[in-house]
Amino acid sequence: MSNEARQAQLQAANGNGRGRPAPLRIVLPLLIVGGALFYGWKWWQHQRLYVTTDNAQINTNVLPVGSQLSGQVLEVLVGENDEVTEGQLLVRLDPAAFEIRLQQAEAQLHVARQQSAAAEALIAVSAAQAGALDSTADGAEQQASASISGAKATLEQATSARDAAEARIRELQAALDQAQTHLGRLDSLYAASIIPRQQLDDAIAARETAQARLDAAQDELQSAEGRIAQAQAGIEQATALQAGSEGGRRSALAARRQVGYNEAQYETALATVEVQEAAVAQARLDLAHCEIRAVRSGRIGRRNVEAGQQVSPGQNLLAIVPDEIWIEANFKETQMSRLHPQQAAEIEIDALPGLKLSGTVDSFSPASGATFSLIPPENATGNFTKVVQRIPVRIRLDDDAIDDTARRMLAPGMSVVVHVRAG
Repeated sequence: MSNEARQAQLQAANGNGRGRPAPLRIVLPLLIVGGALFYGWKWWQHQRLYVTTDNAQINTNVLPVGSQLSGQVLEVLVGENDEVTEGQLLVRLDPAAFEIRLQQAEAQLHVARQQSAAAEALIAVSAAQAGALDSTADGAEQQASASISGAKATLEQATSARDAAEARIRELQAALDQAQTHLGRLDSLYAASIIPRQQLDDAIAARETAQARLDAAQDELQSAEGRIAQAQAGIEQATALQAGSEGGRRSALAARRQVGYNEAQYETALATVEVQEAAVAQARLDLAHCEIRAVRSGRIGRRNVEAGQQVSPGQNLLAIVPDEIWIEANFKETQMSRLHPQQAAEIEIDALPGLKLSGTVDSFSPASGATFSLIPPENATGNFTKVVQRIPVRIRLDDDAIDDTARRMLAPGMSVVVHVRAG
């Protein structure tokens, strides 16, 4: 048998020229095409129902813990990666200097309060003095006014009496002169034995009576002039008393002004008390800040403080990573039309294959990630190249989506894949 015949027989036995059976040559391409169609259909279904991105990561608020004071670290009570609870003591600074400042502030506050009390008491004393001076000045003024009124009335009465006495003296002097003249005539007539002795005696008696009346009127004039002088002296004394009351009034006015000054001093003392109270509060706050405590529960990270170290205000000592986490997914701007809050999401963790978590779309960023970058793009300058932008979307993990054990394995910064159900 020739070689050509044997080769033809062998090909007939194998079913084809390649040594494969004829059914396999038909089934294998069908399986490949069917598998491609099946997975293509599933991919199309997934793309139709879900919006997916692998540009996502676990995120949280990293809380830096720093010192508000300048001092020496006395003790560090936590280590790297330790779990802490809210309010737990982390670092203690040396409080000696701040205790002294608090004592000084409390002492200054005590002095300020004593000065305030003294200023308040001085107000009462000066007010009482001003009231007493006012009362004294009022009494002196009333007494002076009454004395002046009485002296003026006496002066008027004495002046009237003097005027009356002067008029009576003039009248009596004329009567005396007339009696003296009449006596002289009768004396000549009696010497010539023209009239009797009795008529001469009557003339002599009349002259003496007129003289006596004139003397009495002159005494009344002297008495009236004495009363006038006394009344004038009383007026002068009352005027002097009135001048003294004016001085007392000025003293009372000065005392009232002193009351106002004392009140201003008291207000200043009260302000000083408030300043010292604020200083005491600040000193107590500084002393409290010597104990640096955790503001949130979480785990310690990036610890860079040791006992004996000198720290300054604002210096970061360590960081707290809270237990609360969320997913920050950066979707393309062309995908945003299919997203809205409260949509369900599925999360796959790269570090934990096979683990799928459930979540909910919480909120969208107000701007693209490029806008918040250190150097935002300036499309209006230079050559422009259009780039699809990414919009950060916050996804909240469901409370029952993960247990505590798995939660402790999740760390901020881990990469995830997010599928948001948009159908």
